[in-house]
Amino acid sequence: MEEYLAKAQKGDATAREILLENSKFFICKVACRYCFKQLQWSQDDELSIAFIAFNEAIDKYNEEKKVPFLVFARLVIRNRLIDFLRQENKQSRASLDKENQTIEENRLALEKYDEELALRECREEVEQYEVLLTRYNLSLKELTLTTPKHKSVRRYLIKVACLLAGEPKLFSSFIETKRLPLKELGEVSGVPRKTLEKHRKYLAALSLIFGHPEDFTYINSYLKG
Repeated sequence: MEEYLAKAQKGDATAREILLENSKFFICKVACRYCFKQLQWSQDDELSIAFIAFNEAIDKYNEEKKVPFLVFARLVIRNRLIDFLRQENKQSRASLDKENQTIEENRLALEKYDEELALRECREEVEQYEVLLTRYNLSLKELTLTTPKHKSVRRYLIKVACLLAGEPKLFSSFIETKRLPLKELGEVSGVPRKTLEKHRKYLAALSLIFGHPEDFTYINSYLKG
């Protein structure tokens, strides 16, 4: 995603099309969540609004702010859907406007809501990750115990886990068998099998995050930061 995003921001139309097409599942998931109903492409205006918002997010995203792109895109989609739904419900909005706060109070309230939303989504990500780990006989406690103490080693293993998640055949093999393809991973990464075996559980846990970036945007950002 990072590669296509960078190219799209530089004007590569093909990269933008690929990024948009590959992100439809994420866009639909976010839109359904904020609209509190199931939506279908070519049938619901909300999805069109969300799609346009995602495209807008590509242009406005600033990596220097250290916010994950998918988190930023999710916020843009939410804001555009709120605007759309307000327009669709002018009568309801009019009644709310009578009791409206000042512009500054509204701004502060929205910021607080965004912070609370981010915290809630982060907690939900961790809970979802815990459930996923159990399917592979892993746990957060076990992950904590197997995390290398040295930062340089952690960074090294993060790169290996990213490599595993980015290799379709290797990652699919891991998902299907629930066992790391140590031999093949060693050949691709150049890392000795003994080292991979030593950090097997840590690598497995990390690759599950990098292999599902749309589900673990906050955790992903933390690990790559």
